Amino acid sequence: MTVINENYQKILASKSGAQFFKADLHVHTPASGDAQAKNKYNFKYDIANIPKSKERARELAAKIVDAAIKKGLRLIAITDHNTPSNTHPEDLTNTWYQLIRNAARGKDLCVLPGVEISTDDLHVLVILDPKEDEPAAYMTHRINFLLKDCKFTLDDYGDYRATGMSSLFDVMHYIEELGTECIAIPAHIDGGKKAMLSVYKEPSNVFNKLLNHSNLNAVEVVKETTPSKKKLGGKRGKIVQEYFDKMRDEDRSPLAYIQNSDGHSISEIGKRFSYIKMGEPSFWSLKNALEDPETRIRMPGSFSETTETTRILGIAFRRQGGTWNHVAFNPNLNCIIGKKKTQKSAIIDIIMYGLDRFEGAGNGSGPADEEKDLIKHKYQVNVFIGKNNNTYCYSRKGAGKPETFTLNNGSFTKFAGTPQLELPRKYNHEIIEERFAKKIGLMDFLDRHIFANKKINSLLDRRNTLLGALEAKKFGTNDPKMKKLRKTCKSLYDERKRVLDTSLSLYGKDVFRVKVAKGKWSTGTKKEDFYDKASMTVRVRSRHRSLNTLNTGEKNAIIMVLLMNEDAFGPLIIDEPEQQLDVASIVSILVPRIRKLKTQQQIICVTKDEHIILSGDAEQVIATQSEKDVEVVTGDVMNRDMQHQILEIFEGSRGAMEDKTRKIRSILE
Repeated sequence: MTVINENYQKILASKSGAQFFKADLHVHTPASGDAQAKNKYNFKYDIANIPKSKERARELAAKIVDAAIKKGLRLIAITDHNTPSNTHPEDLTNTWYQLIRNAARGKDLCVLPGVEISTDDLHVLVILDPKEDEPAAYMTHRINFLLKDCKFTLDDYGDYRATGMSSLFDVMHYIEELGTECIAIPAHIDGGKKAMLSVYKEPSNVFNKLLNHSNLNAVEVVKETTPSKKKLGGKRGKIVQEYFDKMRDEDRSPLAYIQNSDGHSISEIGKRFSYIKMGEPSFWSLKNALEDPETRIRMPGSFSETTETTRILGIAFRRQGGTWNHVAFNPNLNCIIGKKKTQKSAIIDIIMYGLDRFEGAGNGSGPADEEKDLIKHKYQVNVFIGKNNNTYCYSRKGAGKPETFTLNNGSFTKFAGTPQLELPRKYNHEIIEERFAKKIGLMDFLDRHIFANKKINSLLDRRNTLLGALEAKKFGTNDPKMKKLRKTCKSLYDERKRVLDTSLSLYGKDVFRVKVAKGKWSTGTKKEDFYDKASMTVRVRSRHRSLNTLNTGEKNAIIMVLLMNEDAFGPLIIDEPEQQLDVASIVSILVPRIRKLKTQQQIICVTKDEHIILSGDAEQVIATQSEKDVEVVTGDVMNRDMQHQILEIFEGSRGAMEDKTRKIRSILE
C-alpha cells in the first residue's frame, strides 16, 4: 500500500492543467480617495509622520492579501481611480500595488497592476502585464505616462470624479498604444451614473466601436443577470448579450462577462468575483482566458464543478526495476502530442492495460498486441480514478488482473467487490461506409451508442435470444414465443421513439435528425423481418444532408461526434480522432463537439492536429519527449512554455510559422 499512497501523492503534486480560480479584478486601496474613510480602509497618509505611515501601509497591505486569500481568491488586480495607486500623492514611485505584491510573495495569490480611468462617458479598468523580470517601479511609470496622455493632473490622482481632458475613444486609443500587454474592461456597465448602460440606454454606434477595441474582450457587470435579462431601449429593446454579440466583428471571440467586487474596504474584497480557468494565475493566463469565455469564464451563478462523472486522475507506471513515472490528467480535455515515435499512444495503452480494458480482454481471444508488449516488459501500473468524493486505484503487474483499492482516511486499502464506475473505452476510427452501409447497421449503432439505456439493452438481449431460437427452429409461427418476440420488437420500437429526441438533443438543437422505420415483425417470419431500420440526416453548413451525400472527411467527423456520447462509457479515450478527416470537418464538426462535451465528460486523446488542441482549448497538454521511454512535460494550452512545445512539434520553429503566416497574410487580411 505504501507505494500506491506515494504514487497518489505525486499525482496530486503533478500539474494537471487548467482549472477554475476565483478572481477579483477590481480592488481599490487607500490610493482612491473614496476608500480612505473610517468605514472603508480608515487610512490616510500622514506626511508629518512618514515612518509610521509606511509601517501602517505595510500592515494594511498584508491584511488585504490575507482577506483575499481568506475569500478563496487566487488573482486580484489593483485598480485605483486615476492613479497608479501611489501611497502618497506626491510620491510617484511607491505604490500600494508594490506593497500588496510584496505581501503576497510566497502565498497563493497573484497580484496584477492596473488603474480605473474615469471618462465623461464611463469608467474603464486597465490591467497590465507586471513583467516579473522588471522592477515594480517600471509599472508605476507606465501607468503615470498613460494618465498623462489622458490629460490627468496630479491633483486628479485618486479622484473618481476627475475625467482628465480626453474623450472615451481618446483614452481607448492611448490604451491601444500600450500594445498586447494590457487588458481593457468597461467597469460596472450596469451600475451607477457612470455606467455604460446608463449613458447609452439605446442601441448606438458607440457600442460597435468600443466592443471591437483590440484590447477589449470583457465587460464588468454588477448583476449576473444583466447580459441575459437586461434590454437596451426599454421593454421592447434588445437583450444586452444578443446585441453585444452582433456588435462584435465575426473574427473576434465572444465577449466575456465578469463580476468583480469594486471593493473599497477589507470586507468588500471578493464580495463579487468570477471563476477564470487557468493553468496558473497570471496576466497572460487571464488575457488568454478572456479571449475564450465559452470554456474559460464563469460567473458564480453559472459555475458548477461536478465530480459525479468517472474521471481518471492520473497514472503511475514503471518497467520492472525502473523508476516510477507519473502523469496527471485534467477532468476536461487532455491532448497527448509529440514528435514522431515518441511513445504518444503508449500513455493510452498504459491506461487500458492498468484497467484491463483492451478490446477482447476477458472474452477468450487473448491479450491485444499492445497489452502483450506491456506484459513482456513487466510493467507495473497504478491508475487512479475519482467519482463523486471517492478515489480508487487499479493496480496491475504483469499478466495478472488488476487489484482494486480505495482511499480511506488518507490511505489506500483493498476494496472488497467491484466499484460502480463507468470505465473508459478506447476508440479508433471505424470505416464508415461499412458501418453504415445498411440501415440495420445504423440502427444497431444508434442502439449501442446513442439511445443506450438499460431498457433498450434488455429488450435487445431478449429479442436476440428469441431470434436465436427462431433460427434454430425451436418454435413456429403460432408458438407463444413468436408472440413474445413480436411483443418485444414492438416494445423496442416504442422505446426507441420515446428516447429519440432526448438522445439527439445532447448534440445540440436540430443537429441530427433520425427516422426509425418499423420492421416487418408484426407479420414476418424471417430473421431480417424483426429488425427496425434507421435513416439519418445531419446539419452541415446550415442545411440537413443525408450521410450518404457527405464526403469521406465529413462522414468520419460525424461518426466521431456520435461516439462522443455523454457519460456512455465514462472517460472518452481516442487515438488520433482526426484520422481520415479533412481540416474543414475537424474545425466545423469535430472541434465544436469536443468543446461542448469536455465540460461534462473527460476526454483523453492522442492527436497530431493542432486545431483540436488550440481551437478545442485543451486544459491539459501532455508532450512526449523520448523515443525509448515514456517521458512527458505537461501544461495548459495557454501556458507559454507549453506553447513553445506546440510550436516546435507542429510548426518546427517560430521562423517557419512566421514564414507561413506571411505568405497567407493577404487571405487573413
